[in-house]
Amino acid sequence: MIKNIEKTKINNIEMPFYLAPLPEWGKPILDFIAPRILVEVNDITCFPSRSRHNRKRLVQLAQNGFLKRFELTTAEKPVIAYSLGDQGIRETKIIVPTLFSLDKAQELIIANKFILFHNITEFRLWVSRGLLIGEITLESKRFSLWCPRKPETRLKSLRKEIPLGINGLIVLAPNLKHVYPLATQLSDIRLPIYFVVDSALKRFMRLEDGILVPV
Repeated sequence: MIKNIEKTKINNIEMPFYLAPLPEWGKPILDFIAPRILVEVNDITCFPSRSRHNRKRLVQLAQNGFLKRFELTTAEKPVIAYSLGDQGIRETKIIVPTLFSLDKAQELIIANKFILFHNITEFRLWVSRGLLIGEITLESKRFSLWCPRKPETRLKSLRKEIPLGINGLIVLAPNLKHVYPLATQLSDIRLPIYFVVDSALKRFMRLEDGILVPV
């Protein structure tokens, strides 16, 4: 997990390019990654990505241009993540960003961990200059998803980004230290707001009478 206090940078790892057709086993991987935009290697659950053999397959797809391989270097250990490459975009016909700022890369990675943890099948992620990273459907309700990785001052922008007809906002923060000031600053939003921290993805909290309480 990438902690907010760590000095982190993101590198696009250039792979030797070898033009080759997409293997039969490669299509499910592209279909899995495409809507998620950027996925940490351990979260590619459409096949056992923790095995050495299958990790080599991901490298092979990157060498063939179907995937892009990114490395987020942290104080602990590098985090490897994959997105679609140019050949993968042509194959899936799904256009996704091919370059990411560090902040957006971290937001996408934790958003996908949350989505996978809760087995959410209805979701839409995006990369923009705004604060929201996506929208999910959880227990038949639609929620905007925000995954701030550092203190944020553009909260007026956030209020404008939340679309009409949404049932609430889920804020996924690195830790409780980040949650408390956000909970206070967002208290005037007339929607249910649920807070989750990286280390406890199953635990939802709400602000009630100035106190964060489990839901």
